Amino acid sequence: MSKPKKQQSDARITWDEYSYRHAHIWKVVFQLTIAVVALSMVPYLPQEKARALINLDISTIANLSLVPPAIAFALCALGLRRLYRELRRFKRVKAQHLMNTDRAMGRSTFSGEVLAYVGVLCLGSLLHVLFLIATRLSG
Repeated sequence: MSKPKKQQSDARITWDEYSYRHAHIWKVVFQLTIAVVALSMVPYLPQEKARALINLDISTIANLSLVPPAIAFALCALGLRRLYRELRRFKRVKAQHLMNTDRAMGRSTFSGEVLAYVGVLCLGSLLHVLFLIATRLSG
């Protein structure tokens, strides 16, 4: 015996939402990783090329090179907060999807692993900023 059309429609809508949220979370994780890595690399670019582009002395450029890694950390921290909210929504949609399809799954570690990864990315970004500050102060 087949499910009523309303139930099938609800299951389809929930599946679409589940698929969207899952893909969105992965997209944000990849975009965040690329942005943090790219911004963190700025201090390692040759300062002579930066000097040729803008009319500043080398010490000013060296100090300004701390700004992109600091932005990377701030972006990562905001991204972690945003992903946490998205993962909470995803959890509700997933529960509804499983209920609509009469399936039970084992405990998923997806949310925890995503948060752990982005948390480590943020910690690494913060440590990078602190390292750059320490090297500027000591040298």
